[in-house]
Amino acid sequence: MYIKIPKAEYEERSRRVLKLMEEKDLDGLVVYFNEYYRENGRYLSNYWPQVESGAVIMVRSGRKILAGGPEGQPYAREMSVIPDIRNVPEFMVEGEEYPGARIETLKEIFNEISGGRFRNVGIVGYTEMPVSVYHCMEKDLLGKKIVNVTRDFEKLRHVKSPLELELLAECARIADKGMAALLGAIEAGQPEYIAAAAADCAIRNAGAEGYGWSTMLMAGERAASVLGRATDRLFRKGELVMCSVSPLYQGYAGALGRMAVVGGRFSAEQKEAMDVMLGAYERAIDKLGPGVRGKDVDLAARNYLKKYGFGKYMLYGGAHSIGLREFEQPFFGPNSEYAIQPGMVVAIDIHAYGHPEFPGLRLEEVFAVTEDGKRQLSSCPRLS
Repeated sequence: MYIKIPKAEYEERSRRVLKLMEEKDLDGLVVYFNEYYRENGRYLSNYWPQVESGAVIMVRSGRKILAGGPEGQPYAREMSVIPDIRNVPEFMVEGEEYPGARIETLKEIFNEISGGRFRNVGIVGYTEMPVSVYHCMEKDLLGKKIVNVTRDFEKLRHVKSPLELELLAECARIADKGMAALLGAIEAGQPEYIAAAAADCAIRNAGAEGYGWSTMLMAGERAASVLGRATDRLFRKGELVMCSVSPLYQGYAGALGRMAVVGGRFSAEQKEAMDVMLGAYERAIDKLGPGVRGKDVDLAARNYLKKYGFGKYMLYGGAHSIGLREFEQPFFGPNSEYAIQPGMVVAIDIHAYGHPEFPGLRLEEVFAVTEDGKRQLSSCPRLS
C-alpha cells in the first residue's frame, strides 16, 4: 500500500503557517531541521535530509525556499514539494568543498524574497538549531527581531488531517508486521540483534522508509535501560524481553511496545506482573477520549500501578502525541491539564522500570481520538 501526500495537503499546511505568521506579526520564518529533528521541515517540504541540515524559509507573501547543502540538493529536488532549492553555508558539511555549486547567505535569500522589507523573523527549531547557525542568522539579519515560535508552530500539528490519520494507520499496520517478526525470532541462545533484524527487515518489506527510532529489544536485566538497543547479549530461556518498534512511513512514525518471554510461556510470577501492567494499560486506554485531560489518562494507569507496588517505577508520562515524530508535543503526564482533542493521535505508553524482580515492563500502542471516543490502530495482541 502506498499513500501519496497530495500538493493540496501541503498548501493547506502553508495557509495555516501564514496565519500564524500574521498572528505573531512575522515578516519571515526559518524552519530549521536535520536528519533526526526532521518533522517541522518535512511538514512543509516533504524533504528529509541526510548528513546535511536545512531550513524552509517563508515570507508573508507565501513564497517559500528550501535551503540546504549542495550534496543533498539532487535528493531534495526529488523529494521536495518546494521547487526553489538553495545552498546555504551553515547547512553544508563543514570543511567540504563544492567548487561548482552556487552558495548563498541567509541575508541574500531574505533580501531577495522579501524585497528587503522585513522586520521580525520567527524561528522554528530553536532548541535544535546549532549555536553557529543562530549566530549566523543574527549577523545576516542584523537589526531584525528574531522570535522563537517553535511551540506555536508545533501546535498546528497537534490535530491530524484525515490523510494524516490514514498515514498513521498505515504506520500501525507496518508496526504490527515488525512486532510479529520480532516475537517470532526470539530464541534462547540467539543474540538480541537477530530478533531486532527480523523486525527491521519486516518493517522495510512492508513499505517503511526507515525507523522513528532504532528497534528497542532488551532482555533480562537489560530491560531496565528504557531506551536501549539490541546487542549481542544472548537470550536466556524464561527471561522477559521488552520489545518496541517504530516504523517511519511517508514521514510519519508508528509505535508499538510489547513484552515477550524467551521460550514462549510466562512463569506464574511474570504472568502476575504482566496482569498488573495490562490492568493499568487498559485503564489508561478506557480513559482516553475527546475533552479528557492528559493527566487523567496518566493517573488512571499510575494510580492502578501504585496499588500493586509498581507506581514508583512509572518514570515518565503515560501518553503522548505521535505524528511526524514518534514522541512529540503534547505529552500527557500526571500534571498535564491539556484537553485531548478529536483528530489527535495518541500513544498510550504504560511502563515500569527498575523493579527488583522485573527490570523493565512496557506496553504501548497508538489510538486515533474521535468525536465520541477513540479508535485502536494496532491489531497486535497485548499479551502473547
